[in-house]
Amino acid sequence: MLAGLLVGAATVSGLYYFSRVDDQLWIRVQILTLGMALQQLLAVRYMLTAKASADRLEKWVFWTYWINIAYALLRPVAVWLLPVQEVQEVTRSGYWLLTLALAVLFSLWFAMGLLACCVRDMLDVLREERNRDPLTQLLNRRVFMECAQTLMSDARQAPWVVVAADIDYFKQINDRWGHACGDQVLRELAQWLPRQVRENDLVARFGGEEFVLLLTGVQLQEAYVIVERMRENLHRHQFTMLPAGAALTLSFGLAPVINWESLESAMMQADVLLYEAKNAGRDRVQALRGA
Repeated sequence: MLAGLLVGAATVSGLYYFSRVDDQLWIRVQILTLGMALQQLLAVRYMLTAKASADRLEKWVFWTYWINIAYALLRPVAVWLLPVQEVQEVTRSGYWLLTLALAVLFSLWFAMGLLACCVRDMLDVLREERNRDPLTQLLNRRVFMECAQTLMSDARQAPWVVVAADIDYFKQINDRWGHACGDQVLRELAQWLPRQVRENDLVARFGGEEFVLLLTGVQLQEAYVIVERMRENLHRHQFTMLPAGAALTLSFGLAPVINWESLESAMMQADVLLYEAKNAGRDRVQALRGA
């Protein structure tokens, strides 16, 4: 910021001096061109330290920036070395018009790249906001179904098991320690759950204290072992907002999924099994029998 102000002040001072004190149009042209080049150079440090990106738009902005810098630095030198004595000869020539046109072209090219990156980033943010649960940042129900459809279109990911999970006695957490504590528990659980499964598995919040997982490449018995391990691991996890020794448990319902068309019915089965686990005493895993 300070460097930009200094360059701007020096440029304005030079333009003032060579227009009011010593009228030199030629020097004013060079000062203005050089000042603009130096302003663009202020971002060089950030461009040099930026990580290389495979994104085409970012590559466009990167290389257009360097083309702008090179042209901005070469332009005053090229104008200065022209074999003319009067500045009016230059400003009326096709060469001068060409340098101005190139400056405008490169600037527009760079600005279009920046605008495209900004629009892309804004759309990505909006898409994430649409796709994610605002409190936990997990997938919401709609996007979970979309991702599940894509995942289940690949037979190599089969078989699948859907898991319904619900926090036990969550209302008591809100009643005893407040809704801020309950929200923090949900956020921490949302960070903990994905760490218990694999990268290809899906984890979503369906609302309230209910979560749904889609496990890929596992039979029902294998999924039962995974979820039982999750249940036991949760006993050892200390939530920051809960008092020491305060336990948080989950009840689980598991059902196998044959294909995308059967996902909805499998989720309903898992939900029924979840409430069987609740009625059986909570903090347990209930799987579909005979599957």
